[in-house]
Amino acid sequence: MTPTTKSPSSPTRADLERLQASIDELVRAGDTRRLRAAHRQLKSAVDRKRLAARAAKYAHDPVAWVQRRLKQFVWSKQRQILEAVRDNRRTAVRSGHGVGKSHIASVTASWWLDTHPPGDAFVVTTAPTYAQVRAILWRYIRRNHR
Repeated sequence: MTPTTKSPSSPTRADLERLQASIDELVRAGDTRRLRAAHRQLKSAVDRKRLAARAAKYAHDPVAWVQRRLKQFVWSKQRQILEAVRDNRRTAVRSGHGVGKSHIASVTASWWLDTHPPGDAFVVTTAPTYAQVRAILWRYIRRNHR
């Protein structure tokens, strides 16, 4: 029989029992301030774990992220754009009117933000006018993050 080791981020049964006991004590005491703090701390830990799982799964495969997380189809040129953004520091795309530039830009920004930790993820969006950025591009980004 080989010994198994738990990863440092995995709580043991004893850790969970201690956590449950301290939460029960806070509930009995009616200490809502500390309960909220504990809730925020637990939510943050769960969010970090989920982000790490998403990053491991999709950080190097934006096309799979779009297909699985957004359940959208990516055509060949959009695939090239996503892969170029993944592989290069700068990406420029020439295209005509009404071919989905704003859509693929929003999908790319959403993928980047979803697979990189808060504070490390940074996306700059531009358009000829502020109204276009706000009304078109960020509307698409909000829709992707619902």
